[in-house]
Amino acid sequence: MGNSNTGFRAKIQKFGGVLSGMVMPNIGAFITWGLITAIFLETGWAPNAKIAKLISPMLTYLLPVLIGYTGGKNFYGDRGGVIGAAATMGILGIFLVLAAYFGIGPLVQARNAVFE
Repeated sequence: MGNSNTGFRAKIQKFGGVLSGMVMPNIGAFITWGLITAIFLETGWAPNAKIAKLISPMLTYLLPVLIGYTGGKNFYGDRGGVIGAAATMGILGIFLVLAAYFGIGPLVQARNAVFE
């Protein structure tokens, strides 16, 4: 009984290691996004509307694509990274189409309005 619990725990820890291996190499991009948000958002330290327009696209596209690229690269090198980035863009595109189809576009617009 104790042995099967340990095996499950090891699988969960291994999965967590894979996820952290996808996120940690991109920690600089997350810090950059946070600094841009903290500094240039309209309620930030030095508001700048032109630079603040970067915040939403970085959150919606750049960070997920970086994570997808890194995850693919961890499994199959540069080719896997390209496939991971392409798959991530495909998922983002499908989400936008489904959001428009099912009428959750206003929710997405409300979220984007917070970051613009």
